[in-house]
Amino acid sequence: PIKQEYKNILYNVLIPLHKSNSRKLHKFHETLLACCIQFILKDLSIGLDILTGLIKYWPFQSAAKSDMFLKEVVIIVNTMMTDIDTAQQQIEDNDDNDNDDEDELQRKKREKNLFLSTKRGQYLAKEIINKLVECMISDNHCLSEKALLAFGEVGVQKLIDLNKKSVWTQVLNILFDNRDNKRHWCK
Repeated sequence: PIKQEYKNILYNVLIPLHKSNSRKLHKFHETLLACCIQFILKDLSIGLDILTGLIKYWPFQSAAKSDMFLKEVVIIVNTMMTDIDTAQQQIEDNDDNDNDDEDELQRKKREKNLFLSTKRGQYLAKEIINKLVECMISDNHCLSEKALLAFGEVGVQKLIDLNKKSVWTQVLNILFDNRDNKRHWCK
């Protein structure tokens, strides 16, 4: 488990660092992302807190900063989904071998899909998809292309699978609007 003082550093320093302007954030974004990933690897529930911070500080006008946030969200979702799959596989393996520590087994059982099992996770999954769609229809062609590519990531696909019907309806409506050049960036 993570000590409370480290969580305080995450909540009071690392997450608010995301609201720096894009020129400053660009200098330390990779290091900031690595720190956030280390927290997530220790405790998956912290990933929801980091994603909440990213949604809260999401830029409205800076395409470069939106691009950084988009990359970070995709990496965090991939990390969280990969750890969930790994933990579930280890639980199944441990069901066969009952010789492991009971504490380790309990920790792995807690690492279930937070996007599916909690209301906050479901809300965040919806918000993440909304941000991806928002980036997809951006006037900046690089940002919209990267948002489209994000839908090919394994973690994002698993996030979409949680609520396929509404998410794919939303995505396909946007794609068909763009096909008819109603909202395309290159008019």
